[in-house]
Amino acid sequence: KKTAADYYGVLLERLMRWAQVHTEADLPPIHKALANTGKSRIRALLQKTVEDCLFNNGYVNDFPLSTALATKIIELNWHSALPDDFTCGINILAVGALDDEAVEYQRAQ
Repeated sequence: KKTAADYYGVLLERLMRWAQVHTEADLPPIHKALANTGKSRIRALLQKTVEDCLFNNGYVNDFPLSTALATKIIELNWHSALPDDFTCGINILAVGALDDEAVEYQRAQ
């Protein structure tokens, strides 16, 4: 089984800093899943994760995830409307499973 370190390589430190975690084990489960998913299934995994997050937060809108956007997400090259506010735009929190307490903590930062 691969780890997030295997998948992200030198980008892991940046990912952990942005996610505000101290260890790889503290990253949202999506990152371990990405490491263990075949290259041809990555976009599908991200699409399902985004749809699950939308559904769990009460949204019924469809959010098609293009190949270009999926590539930006996995290469940590997304853009946010407010770079200091991870609750806006496309970011690692949009594709990570968080409980309500973790979401509130992130919003308070």
